[in-house]
Amino acid sequence: MAKKRRKTSNKNGSASNRSSRPSSADVRRYQAAKRKKKKRQKQNVFALVMIFVALVILSVIIVWGGRIAATKIKEAVNESEKITDLEAGQQAIFLKKDGSLVSEVCESFSSKNYKFDALESSVSEEIQEFNSKYGSTNDAAKVDLLSLVNEDKEVVLQVSYKTVEDYLNYWDNYIDPLKTMVLTCGLASEADQAEGELSLKDASGASLSFEDAKAQDGVYFLATDQVMIIKLEGELVAVSDTAKIADDGTVTTSSGSTTYLFYKN
Repeated sequence: MAKKRRKTSNKNGSASNRSSRPSSADVRRYQAAKRKKKKRQKQNVFALVMIFVALVILSVIIVWGGRIAATKIKEAVNESEKITDLEAGQQAIFLKKDGSLVSEVCESFSSKNYKFDALESSVSEEIQEFNSKYGSTNDAAKVDLLSLVNEDKEVVLQVSYKTVEDYLNYWDNYIDPLKTMVLTCGLASEADQAEGELSLKDASGASLSFEDAKAQDGVYFLATDQVMIIKLEGELVAVSDTAKIADDGTVTTSSGSTTYLFYKN
């Protein structure tokens, strides 16, 4: 007799299929892990967005804070250290009793040819470079930007210098490297005439000799070949007769010769 074959394939196949399927607990754990992963991804994206927003806000605060500070500095300078009203192409200096100096330059400015922000950035970078190169970590900045104002198609730049030497050094490096500036100051007894006989006049306009001006006690001198307006914190004693003395006490030097100023601190 032929033996009957047992049908075990369905039973064994069903068991095998059941063992390969994940349990409901496994499915729940997988779905929970997937949700956590998505949540972490969203949190990371949100954190990156918040960092970006914080950086933007910080940049705005720095930029506008700097502009507000610059505005305050400009207003203080205009009240306490402004030399005089300048026209385009003019320059002025204010020599203080402590030997420091403030320079003021007025130039025509057209936004079509040059952006004011670019000019401001360029000046700031030059000053920072100069202080890094010639300054000392223990000293105050040798050069400091006081104000840079753009009004009526003219730019007025006002910069302070720790010493006259710093002013000359900055001039040679950044303002006009191709043109040497003569700007000397010291005790009157050390002054030498640049050429020939020098005629002087006192603050009232009366004539005064070079030797008489040098002989006075406690007198200093300043000599320059630049055409500029000079303001002294001290008292004007005498000036070259080719120079002009304004009602506000400022002196406008003449071109083509060295102008001498004698003053007391």
